[in-house]
Amino acid sequence: MMTLRDRLRTETSTYHERLTTKLDLMRPAMTISDYRTVLQKLYGLLNPLEHRIRKVSDWDIPELALRQRFKTNFIAKDLLVLGVDSQHLQLLPTCPRLPAISNFAEMLGCMYVLEGSTLGGQFLSQHFQDRFRINSDTGCSYFSSYGADIFEMWSRFVIYLNNYGIRYASDTAKVTAGAIETFQSFETWLAPTSKIAETSNYKKNLVIPE
Repeated sequence: MMTLRDRLRTETSTYHERLTTKLDLMRPAMTISDYRTVLQKLYGLLNPLEHRIRKVSDWDIPELALRQRFKTNFIAKDLLVLGVDSQHLQLLPTCPRLPAISNFAEMLGCMYVLEGSTLGGQFLSQHFQDRFRINSDTGCSYFSSYGADIFEMWSRFVIYLNNYGIRYASDTAKVTAGAIETFQSFETWLAPTSKIAETSNYKKNLVIPE
């Protein structure tokens, strides 16, 4: 019997692979400025997305531990360390196309994408730390989130996800739809990272060290 996690992995694989290819975060030519731009774009997506998730989530599910899974604060910490002050942080453009997340099932699909990206972020973390000589205290806390607990957090989420798929089999299509919409939002917003300077004038008076 296919688990809900297996179904999601199968039905979102095309979106996942396309996003990974477009972003190409391990490209040799990537600079610290490019890295900072990626963080800025991530902030513009995750900040409003996490607010949307809060509106439909059930906070009384200890197995899901949603409060521990929000990561906007990690991105803000990294950007402040990398030279973006709090005033300019609030001026960063935000993603205009967020997944709908109108119910708990769609929210769970969205969290599948976010938690999967956190798991993958652990591999990117080591790459960025080596390349830019940073660590979780000096600009890489987002990609290092959960620290040593990363695999435990992922395992707990997958267990909850699969149990949900068994208990609410009729909701699996909604969970999948939420995941696909989230991947589409990521691709639309994050892939053209070079466009951030063209879509906002927040950098005009901002001096950021290379």
